[in-house]
Amino acid sequence: MVGHLSFIDTRWHRGEIPRLLDGRVLIILKCLGMLALIAGLTTVLHLSLLARWRPTYGSADVYVVSSSDMGGVFEIYLLEYLNASIGSLTLEPDVAFTKSSPTANRIDLNVSYVPSGQILKIKIDRILITNQSLSLNYPWKDERDRTYVYVHLPSNLNATVYGTSVVKATTPFGEIVIYGVSYAVEYSMGTRRFLDAPFWHDFYRIPDVFCLLLITLSALLVGVLTLGLKLAGERYPFATLLLIAMTVIVYLRLGTGYSLIYGRYKDIPSLWIVFALSPFFHGNYRHFSGNLSLLLPLGLALEWGLSWRSVRQRLGLFLLIAYTSSWVPALLLPYLYPVPPGGFGLSFAVIWLAVLYLFLFWRQRTTLPLSRKLLMWSLIVGYCLLNPTYGWVSEAVINPIEKANFGLAFTHLFSLLVACLVIPLILFIVAKFHVKKSGPSPFIQDRTNP
Repeated sequence: MVGHLSFIDTRWHRGEIPRLLDGRVLIILKCLGMLALIAGLTTVLHLSLLARWRPTYGSADVYVVSSSDMGGVFEIYLLEYLNASIGSLTLEPDVAFTKSSPTANRIDLNVSYVPSGQILKIKIDRILITNQSLSLNYPWKDERDRTYVYVHLPSNLNATVYGTSVVKATTPFGEIVIYGVSYAVEYSMGTRRFLDAPFWHDFYRIPDVFCLLLITLSALLVGVLTLGLKLAGERYPFATLLLIAMTVIVYLRLGTGYSLIYGRYKDIPSLWIVFALSPFFHGNYRHFSGNLSLLLPLGLALEWGLSWRSVRQRLGLFLLIAYTSSWVPALLLPYLYPVPPGGFGLSFAVIWLAVLYLFLFWRQRTTLPLSRKLLMWSLIVGYCLLNPTYGWVSEAVINPIEKANFGLAFTHLFSLLVACLVIPLILFIVAKFHVKKSGPSPFIQDRTNP
């Protein structure tokens, strides 16, 4: 004990401990200052942009696809807080119909005749909301029946219905959608069958997600401003923040992938939009929030846990992997992911970024037992890798009745296999190009945790 104290006393007199403390205090002060800037900027934006929101009206687009002639009474059921008093109701093609409202939450359309081979589109706009004090964040119905507008077909009609309904709110910067849900259901001989699982492709918590966007954009702005002052440092998570911001913007502006696939049925430009932004689209709120909850710690492990040589190169590599992880499996499995739109979501990007970490970390593997920080980041990456791969395998074993679980388990394992083959090729090509143009390796430096 005495020897240990004398060793500390010697280091103190040499000035090693004071310098170490001064360095750590400076880092803590820099972090606190940047957090204060981010919090202050977010608060100002929150107070100016998220005040005075209120729900105003709903709308819906429904497509009915049948191989036979269509006609008869189409019953449209509205959520209890929506009223049959509507601004407009139109049909495409422009066929004769009569409209009646047996109850306050139901509209009956008696459609005269739609010839076979044509798609009937029912567009309902400005549906009255009877309760203005409803939540702005959460749906008004339970998970078993999330749609706000539901169309029941005539009993003698076999057809498939693609429906999307939304609720809009007034905000300081105009009207925006705060809830939305899409579904596809097939009617045959009076029975119905949903075409995919989960049944309801919903998006909600828009004010909360908008606040997340403000935090992310504030963090990016503070990082850019302080990078020139040498406050942010080379490990500032620019790439992670950028991927989160792009994902959140797509969610806020366009909803889910099914908002375009079902909500603009057979619209080719919309399908190509889904394909072009496929890494950032998701199937529903849980898909969106689950992937972001994995992307954040994984991105921090990559950007904080490894010493990168270049911020620009790191940004480019992250974006390249995000798109490659989405497009390559879609091109290799066209029977599962026909293009457009292909598959969408960040889960494949999470798998590929985790594999990227493993390949970059491989050169540092001998230091793992000696580095607690590297061990911590590696455990985080391992969890993020196992969640979308082993997680779906276990789900398929636990619930084999749901066939979609087997498909998801297969596609995520397939993505892992492709990542192990493609990531080394990407690193090799990027390294060769960089060495030819700039010299040393473009990836992590020799030191792992300075």
